[in-house]
Amino acid sequence: MYEWHDGRNMGPWGWVFMAIMMIAFWGGVVTLAVWALRRPHESEHQPQTPQHGPALRILSERFARGEIDVDEYHHRRDVIDPPR
Repeated sequence: MYEWHDGRNMGPWGWVFMAIMMIAFWGGVVTLAVWALRRPHESEHQPQTPQHGPALRILSERFARGEIDVDEYHHRRDVIDPPR
């Protein structure tokens, strides 16, 4: 019952080898599944542009043209992009 096809006995080392190979196989399957689920998606690699970018640019242009003073510039900048 525990013999190879040519009648030789596998012995205890054959069972140890098969157990190690089974653990390695299922470990590889689980590793691939975890890697596939935790892998970042392509859309996450795209840089996120802040929504307030154009507003800060316009505010800076208004300040550069002299339409607003320093205090108003700092106040509006803090409203658009609060300090962290």
